[in-house]
Amino acid sequence: MKKILMCFVLVFVAVGFFGCDKSDDNISEITTTYLYAQEGEYSGSISIGKRENPYIIDGKHAKNVDFSLIVLKLGEVYNQSVTVKIEVNGQTEDVKLELNPLNSTYMADLGYALKEDDEISVIYNDCHLKFSNISKDFKVGWEKALEIGKKELSVVIDNLTSKKKLNGEYYLKILSKDNDLYWFFTLVDQNENNYNIVISVNDENVVYAS
Repeated sequence: MKKILMCFVLVFVAVGFFGCDKSDDNISEITTTYLYAQEGEYSGSISIGKRENPYIIDGKHAKNVDFSLIVLKLGEVYNQSVTVKIEVNGQTEDVKLELNPLNSTYMADLGYALKEDDEISVIYNDCHLKFSNISKDFKVGWEKALEIGKKELSVVIDNLTSKKKLNGEYYLKILSKDNDLYWFFTLVDQNENNYNIVISVNDENVVYAS
């Protein structure tokens, strides 16, 4: 009897665990940790989380991989790429960042997920940017932001769901605007229509919807 009961418990736990994973099968990008640094005219952010690979915004979800996206503002822009040194817990490596002409920043994905408590610095010329995990102080974490975004778009989600399968994909990123930070939740359907919700990290207020 004990063996039967134990098997039932294990099956129940497994179904519950994988069921939770399945509910988020359509998340093609999610930032769970956000780091920031500033030194003089230089500043930078590192978004850490998971995103699909290959990364194609088409309403169809692919398998997720870890990422750590570095974005640096380095004053005046002269080159299409720059090489910086990133130091993680005392270990240093060179990283090449490419220019994003849309906002004159330099970007690179490390291809793995940094940890929340890692000691992280980026060294460029004589500048030493030491990053801090500012997302731990957000009053609205990524879990709550995801919940709010889905709730706001519940009618759209229902219309796009067939046989319990969503014909679309979700994205949850950090948006920086006028020195303020927001959660930017997007639903993309398979016709590449976009539905966007912007949520303050300081409260649960939806500041924009489209």
